[in-house]
Amino acid sequence: ISCKRISSSSSSSSSDTTSSKIASIQNKATSVDENLINEMNSYWMGTISIGTPPQSFNIDFDTGSSDLWIPSIRCLSSCDGLSVVNQVFAEALNMSGFNGVSDGLLGLAYPDLANGGETPLFYNMYAQNLIPQPIFSFYFNPDSSVVPGGELILGGADTSKYTGSLAYVNVSTQGYWQFKVNSITAGSTTTICSSNCNAIADTGTTLILGPTSQINALNAALGATYHASTGLYSVSCSSRTQQGFPNITFTIGGQQFTLSVLQYFIIVNSGSSFTCYSVFGVSPLTNVWILGDYFLSRFYSLYDISQNRVGFATSISYNYAPYVYPQTFQSTTSAASTTHSTTVSTTNGNTGSTSFTTPTTTVSSMVNSSKTMHRGIDWTILFSLIVIYIRLQ
Repeated sequence: ISCKRISSSSSSSSSDTTSSKIASIQNKATSVDENLINEMNSYWMGTISIGTPPQSFNIDFDTGSSDLWIPSIRCLSSCDGLSVVNQVFAEALNMSGFNGVSDGLLGLAYPDLANGGETPLFYNMYAQNLIPQPIFSFYFNPDSSVVPGGELILGGADTSKYTGSLAYVNVSTQGYWQFKVNSITAGSTTTICSSNCNAIADTGTTLILGPTSQINALNAALGATYHASTGLYSVSCSSRTQQGFPNITFTIGGQQFTLSVLQYFIIVNSGSSFTCYSVFGVSPLTNVWILGDYFLSRFYSLYDISQNRVGFATSISYNYAPYVYPQTFQSTTSAASTTHSTTVSTTNGNTGSTSFTTPTTTVSSMVNSSKTMHRGIDWTILFSLIVIYIRLQ
């Protein structure tokens, strides 16, 4: 893996005294810091090198699976000079519906999810004393203009990437990184889930997904309706003031993790108005929420194999927000805002905003082209919307 070593002393915060006791082995291995690339807030990937001579691959580090697969022949994999031997991986012959630039996946979930019962790479790294602690952690920066766009620490955590202390919750079912959520609320009056709320932290899923009835209730609180043509929920941004959209709060391990309007909407200029696409969609898993990258880019996450727990803390990038045109939301002094921007189109035919080119198609006609799903979400639709979102900033 193309990465740099960091001192193992930075792997836990002084306020997280329990974390400092995780290591049960005494060796001189140090944590590994892998810089990540933000692919337009759709997914974050890093580079690994495999083979002799080494061949580089852009990989999606995925806490929602356990296998390593790449478009390659069988060979050894290495990390910053560390050679992980006897690592089984799959050779991908075909992958449909994904038009990103990632070459494959490196699974970081429990061995229970591994096909054929193979040992995941992270477990092999720890067993071979290549890292000091059986933990890893992610920082995702939602500002796609920043390089690097994030960070994966294998064997530790980076305390400079979050504020406060990590709030831990025990893994309830091994396989995925699954745990109990105390409650999910929209604003101060609407309870979306208050008992038996199960969730998984999944770096390989872009959106935040949940059970159908709860997702319907949550989006109803936002005024968003489902559109079968896109598979997404949306609402006219100008239907409310910016302050009129409620905060969405997940209470995990007794601590609140809140997303505000600019953190849970993808805003697209539809021509005559701005459309707010909700990042809350229906989960393909029964009665389980999937906290994907739109959650994890606001909250630092740590995964502890030895104590079977997940930790979350407020990311240093929590307050990042894209530029919002004054006419995007309803004015606080009028019933509806007036749109003054010039309608244009991007190179892929999606409706844009001033300073680009003229529109040729609508969002709706563009998103009808593909129905390939990634954990319940159409990748082509989502990727295209995010392209628009980034270009409008």
